[in-house]
Parts: sequence; C-alpha cells; structure tokens
Amino acid sequence: MEWQGRDNIYHHWLTQLLHGNLGTSTQDYELVTTKIKESAAVTIALGTLGLTAALLVSFFAGLYFTKNPVSTFTFLLRQFLFVLDSIPAFLIALSLLGVFLLVGGSVYPSLETDGNNGLWASMASPSILLGSLCVSLLIIPHLTLQFHQSLVSQTSALYQRTALAKGLTFQKTLLKHLLPNALLPSITLLSEVIIGLMAGILVVEITFSLPGIGSLLTQSILTPDYPVLVGLTLTLLTFRLVVVGLTELVYGWVDPRMRNN
Repeated sequence: MEWQGRDNIYHHWLTQLLHGNLGTSTQDYELVTTKIKESAAVTIALGTLGLTAALLVSFFAGLYFTKNPVSTFTFLLRQFLFVLDSIPAFLIALSLLGVFLLVGGSVYPSLETDGNNGLWASMASPSILLGSLCVSLLIIPHLTLQFHQSLVSQTSALYQRTALAKGLTFQKTLLKHLLPNALLPSITLLSEVIIGLMAGILVVEITFSLPGIGSLLTQSILTPDYPVLVGLTLTLLTFRLVVVGLTELVYGWVDPRMRNN
C-alpha cells in the first residue's frame, strides 16, 4: 500500500472534522451535526431531569438511612431498592408506560426540537417527564445504597468518635464530618453512572418512541448509516472525556488534598 498524498478520503474527512463538519447522512442526506443536535435536545432533557431527580432522592434517602438505621421504614425502603435494582430496565419502562396509558395518558405528542427553545419544549413533554421518571428509577437504587454505604463506613472512623466524645450530636457530625468524606467515592460512582446512563436512556427512548441520541444510534446501526454512526461515536467519546475531566475538578473542590497531587 502506497501513500497517495493528501488527496484521499480519510484526509478529507479529518479536515472536515477539524472544521466541525461530520459529513452527511447516507439515508436522508442531512448534515450529521444537524441530526445529532436535534436528537441531543431530547436526550439532554431526559437525562437532566432523570439524573437531577435521582440525585435528590438518593441524597436525602442516604442521609435518612444513616440517621435511622433500625427503623421499620428504613428496612422496608432498603428492601424495595434491592428489588427495584434487580428489575430489568425494559420491564420498568414498559410497566410505567402501561400504567400511564391505562389512566388515559398519551405519551406520543410531537416533540419540537428545532430552534433555541427545543430543550425547554422537550422538558415540558409528557413523554419526556415519564421517561425521566423511568431513568430515575433505574439509577436511584444504585446511587442510594452506595451513598448510604459510604456514610456508614465513615461512622466508625476515629474522627467521628472524637467528635461524638466532645459532645457533638450525631446529626451535626453526619453533616459536618461524615458527609464530606463520603462524597469522594460517591462522586466516582456518579461519574460512572453518568457515563453509563446512555444504556438506560436508549431503552427509555425506544420504549417511549423518543427521537433522541439512543434512537438515532440504533437507527444508524440498523440502516446502516456510517457517517451518523461515526459522528455519534465521536460525540459519546467526547462526552466521556468531559465527564472524566469534570470529575477530577470536583475532586479538587471537595477534597483540597487532591489539589497537591
């Protein structure tokens, strides 16, 4: 094989990539960047709402479990989370969809993803709200149980015993001492959850017929539409790098000792 100079397909593709051009779809001849941008509005709305709700529930549930380790409600809720964590994603999505349709709901309105208000319009859609609830249920058990375990592991630390011996209440030590030290492993877990969230979003988008990144990725594989597939792969890789970089920044903000490493 001989080098043909700069006049080759790969060199042209790489040059266009550096200018922000990912090529055109082989199916409808639409720009790949346009297709990804339109699909991203749905996926971002779905992931943002679902992840925000899951973080709030996991944070307060983990604190409650730690403050009330022997209560009946803690025991029942923990068992429910264990059961929920074992249910497949598609089954949770289908169950929510079935219940919503039985009560007379409709989850198939047209989603307007064009324009500057596309993201906000997507968030107001019933299908997005129901899908975000499904995304939350997929990650709440893992986040809650791991966050609670991180807090429990800190309760036997020497600094915790010293704080209690000096007269501080358990609730004060929980918020002032245990919580900051339990955040580091939780941040690591959260970064992994965010990176792997696309798998759950893919199931939700297919179940609720949402035109997001997951659905676009599936269509590009089945078609096959290689320019779109390559563009989505680069987008997801960039997303992973951004999440890892932000995780390192958060480490330094939460634990000053990490700034010297």
